[in-house]
Amino acid sequence: MGATVLRSPAVGIGAGVAISVLLFFALGELGFYSLPFILQYLPTGVGPAEASLELTTLSFLIGFGLALPLGVIRAYPPRIVRKHPNVPHRAADSLPKKLLAWPLYGFATAYVAVIRGTPFLVQVFLVYYAVIFAYPRLMLFGLSAPFWAGLLALTINTTGYQAEALRGGFQSVEGSQIEAARAIGMTKFQTFWSVTFPQGIRLVTLPLTNEWISNFKTSAILSYIAFAELFFWSRTYIAYQLARPIEAFVMIAIFYLVINVTLSRVVCYVEARRRIPGLGTQIMPGPHRV
Repeated sequence: MGATVLRSPAVGIGAGVAISVLLFFALGELGFYSLPFILQYLPTGVGPAEASLELTTLSFLIGFGLALPLGVIRAYPPRIVRKHPNVPHRAADSLPKKLLAWPLYGFATAYVAVIRGTPFLVQVFLVYYAVIFAYPRLMLFGLSAPFWAGLLALTINTTGYQAEALRGGFQSVEGSQIEAARAIGMTKFQTFWSVTFPQGIRLVTLPLTNEWISNFKTSAILSYIAFAELFFWSRTYIAYQLARPIEAFVMIAIFYLVINVTLSRVVCYVEARRRIPGLGTQIMPGPHRV
């Protein structure tokens, strides 16, 4: 029974892929779109797909580096500690921390709220026009202004979402483990680095993967600032120049499905293999475990 339970997701995925492929060819045979045309011009989208992947991955990695301190600040908000009459108050230690902690927490909270509360289309145009007005003929490392504006906009956007995912992961680590680490003499930094961080990262592996996928799909909006990614290729070249709008969007859907589904399944496999038993997931009882 346990082996059947483990194999059922793979069987379901295989059946779904098979049905999708059959439906794709069936619709082509029924004349909804031209299969020979799609098979002929599909390879021309490899270059734009690589551009989308490079920009998405680069912005995601930079955003992770920026989101990590924001997530830590959001996970451990400053608190007002009331002075106990029998405990000496060390004003020299607490005042500088308070003066620094509250503005940082306010900035991190406001940043996440603004990014999550505004459409990416608005964000990308704000960044694009800011870059164009400041550097109208920007060309760096052989890349023009649309690339740098798109990279900056995607980085700003994904930083906000990753920061919130990391906050949730860090706050999900059990307080008893943190208390045990402090009880054996570990500092706050040692506790975070050795206990909270490794467990929190494992807890947010799937949310961060979903954020990368969302970031990859969001990069389609960069076509509006003339960045030659997947959507720009399908709209400009296939739909307009070759006058094949249906085939254009079928082809771009194929690229997105292949890339996103493949990445999702690989990360799910790795997460399942590297998962700490009982951490963030329910342990199946008795016969269901193998």
